[in-house]
Amino acid sequence: SPSTDEGITIVSWPVTASRNEVVSVTVHGKANTLYYIEVNYKNGPSTSKDLDPKISDSNGEVIWTWKVGGRSAAGTFDIIVKDDDGKSVKVKWTVVVD
Repeated sequence: SPSTDEGITIVSWPVTASRNEVVSVTVHGKANTLYYIEVNYKNGPSTSKDLDPKISDSNGEVIWTWKVGGRSAAGTFDIIVKDDDGKSVKVKWTVVVD
């Protein structure tokens, strides 16, 4: 179910993901607002350019899509979305290694 805090809702995210899988996070917030995402792995936050800050559309929607690294370690980590005011919402995601 969606995770909401301070006017930011993470509508969908990869609850579990495999290595090399293409996954996405969909966020609902305020329209035309800059949002930041931090996707954490065992070694720390992802540095993927696909996770650069984005401006929401006129409906307040932002979607980030990226590929899970082929050597990512298994575990459960945080995905954090923030706005310019410092408000943030956090969900957990789990990387599984086949």
